[in-house]
Amino acid sequence: MTSPVVTRLLKSNRSVVQHIETNAERLDEKLKALLKPHLRSGEKMPDFALGLTLMGRLLAAEGSELAAADDANEAEKLDDPALLRALEDANESLYKATTRAREMLAGAFTSKALASLGFKGDTPRSPDTLVRFATNVLTALDSHTLTPVDDGASVDVKKLVKRLEPARDKVHALAGDALREARELQQTQAARNSAIERAVEAFNGVAGAASALLDLVGETALAERTRPSARRSGVTQTEEEDPPVDPTPTA
Repeated sequence: MTSPVVTRLLKSNRSVVQHIETNAERLDEKLKALLKPHLRSGEKMPDFALGLTLMGRLLAAEGSELAAADDANEAEKLDDPALLRALEDANESLYKATTRAREMLAGAFTSKALASLGFKGDTPRSPDTLVRFATNVLTALDSHTLTPVDDGASVDVKKLVKRLEPARDKVHALAGDALREARELQQTQAARNSAIERAVEAFNGVAGAASALLDLVGETALAERTRPSARRSGVTQTEEEDPPVDPTPTA
């Protein structure tokens, strides 16, 4: 789905391209008729139709690049919500597994011993911090030999690790995926913004030149439909009202 801002830019882009394609030959004839009396000996009348056609092609090419860059950015944004929900769910599972491990070990060992297993302070909520916290606990469980406070107390460490380790690994993997997706979104957003800048620059130049030539030969009505807005870059005067809101966040 094309974003609102780009939709507005592309609409004006295609409108001006269409005006040029439809009227290049007629404008060429009028310009030649107007300027012919001012030719000097040895001078040749330029091909205005070809010049206008080339400018129209330039504008159309910039519009195509903008549409492609915007589509890539919109497609990249669609990947993020599902991934973030999966990360949130996995992080909640890891938090619960870590909290449960603390409770199980607290019933068998002293608070000092518990601290030596990595349970210092509150269990964090942030995925990256929680993954480090769980990793410290797993490393400590693998390297420490602790004696329960109560001879009758026991903790199945292998079962605890079996529950905690995959939960940690899942959050670690999803957090890495989320970071990669965020970077890819920044890249597609930067490419889109660059495409917007190029398209706007080309539009203002081409539409401005075309409308000026139309004014010169008396095509006032068509010039008005082609003229770039003085208030908003990249659109014609007929498209300058009620600017759309682009929901895309700035990267």
